[in-house]
Amino acid sequence: MSKLAVNGGKKVIENHSVSWPIVDSRECEAVTNIVQTGKWGHQLDDEWDSCTIKKFREAFSEFVGVQYAIPCCNGSVALEVPLRVCDIGYGDEVITTPISWVASSLCATQVGAKPVFGDVDPDTFCLAPETIEPLITPKTRAIIPVHLGGHLADMDKIMAIARKHNLIVIEDCAQAHGAMCNGKQVGSMGDFGSFSFEISKLITAGEGGIIVTNDESLAEKTHAFVNAGIDYSGHNTSKSGMPGWNARITDIQAAILLVQLSRFGELAQKRFINYKHLLAGLRQIDGITVLPEQLGREYYFFFFRYKRSDFNNCSPDRFQQAILAEGVTAWRLFPPTHCHPKFASPYNYNNVKCPVAEELAADSFMIPHQMLIGSKEHTELIVEAFAKLKKYAGEL
Repeated sequence: MSKLAVNGGKKVIENHSVSWPIVDSRECEAVTNIVQTGKWGHQLDDEWDSCTIKKFREAFSEFVGVQYAIPCCNGSVALEVPLRVCDIGYGDEVITTPISWVASSLCATQVGAKPVFGDVDPDTFCLAPETIEPLITPKTRAIIPVHLGGHLADMDKIMAIARKHNLIVIEDCAQAHGAMCNGKQVGSMGDFGSFSFEISKLITAGEGGIIVTNDESLAEKTHAFVNAGIDYSGHNTSKSGMPGWNARITDIQAAILLVQLSRFGELAQKRFINYKHLLAGLRQIDGITVLPEQLGREYYFFFFRYKRSDFNNCSPDRFQQAILAEGVTAWRLFPPTHCHPKFASPYNYNNVKCPVAEELAADSFMIPHQMLIGSKEHTELIVEAFAKLKKYAGEL
């Protein structure tokens, strides 16, 4: 009789999904209060910014440790707007990582610029600083490092390179809310920080984003662009003359986000504890490799690699099917963007090589943070599922 669930055996975790997002009466009450006021978004009077949105802007800027925070409609826009604010467009180049959600690259294409890919650090899966400088040309205008899965890009080295070459840095923090690097929150070290509040994120309103900065001029331009040309004083044209577009969030989103932000510390602590249990357990299983621990990181994804020879030479797809069947949610690592046909052809990436990224994509997986907010017993079952795959690898 087969032992592995993928072959008909009994699965390790019967209830494998942990409910996300975490919601209680506080979100319901906050939304109800907004609905009853009838003030759900941008007001058609002298108020350019509602009380709820203003509260969230101030709360999030304090959370990150920056002077300015400008909410917007989603995380992809939160990456694109800084490029537009800095007049980056056709003929320009933006250096970023090949391992990320597509928005980290598509934001450049949206403004007409070309994404250029450095390789990644195998210990963090983030953009490796030593691969950046050889890519810089007279066309290079910006760097977009991504704090992937809550792991931290080396911002000290990246900022030193950017300042040397007069480049804009936009930190993609969509997967790293609350992460700390040398005592500073992610998002506070670059010229801009970009966050997402999409449904899977550590703080969520279903959708939404926010752009943070410590530069008053950049903040003024960003706010004007997001708010249809309306500046902080409520005038219809900004002091900077920045033309505007409507990329605002609603009061309902802001109300939900204020509650989500208040719950963040509690959930972060739970993820940290369960991450440590999972890390210790998987380190005991031959053929499973986990990333080195990194101080200050957050726990959006738990990354691991598997060694084919220790699992009956099964393919990555077969391995994923087997671990999913046991009740563990695990996804393949983002494929390298430069290898995607939609990117490779128009931008001539056929000769671009990022060997570390390509190797990692072949055998790496990520467990989402929802799996890390259950009980200790649930985390132990995750380890048991991996141990079962190893024990009965001959069935794979």
